[in-house]
Amino acid sequence: HRDGIFSVGFVRGGQVVASASRDGTIRLFDVESGEEQAELKGHEGQVLRLALSSQNLLASAGADKTVRLWDLKSKKEIAKLEGHQEWVAGVAFSPDGELLASAAADKSVKLWDVAAGTRLDTLKESLKELYALAFSPDGTRVAAAGVDNRIRVWQVSESAQEGTNPILEAKFAHESAVLRLAWS
Repeated sequence: HRDGIFSVGFVRGGQVVASASRDGTIRLFDVESGEEQAELKGHEGQVLRLALSSQNLLASAGADKTVRLWDLKSKKEIAKLEGHQEWVAGVAFSPDGELLASAAADKSVKLWDVAAGTRLDTLKESLKELYALAFSPDGTRVAAAGVDNRIRVWQVSESAQEGTNPILEAKFAHESAVLRLAWS
């Protein structure tokens, strides 16, 4: 990369590592040899976060207000998800890989149908920018956090359609912004 790295993640059982950079690229490297396998370009500006699915897909969140979906076999962009009004700082796949959540500086979480590349719902209860997302291990809840120091948890319905994903909790969590979430 020609600039700093914001996010990394392992692909295919740890044989490949993906990295996202301020230079607007995503690079895939063979872990054993260290050789670059591919450079993925599509974002106009910084790539802030990566998420990997069990279906060999990669989601990238960008300062260009978009989420991009990439097929890791073909190393091609398969969808550009638009709808956030500010930079997107977080992405997370549901455990089954059918849903994607994105969190942004526009104070919203969006739920997306991965196969169709369409928005299902927008969760707007946050008061400030969001940085972090995590699905529960069973995929029935999604948590988000960011600048307002709170962790919010929503129930995710089977369809994830608009209006069917109620907020369950909003807890004050830290004295400063929450940057990452993990669900055990």
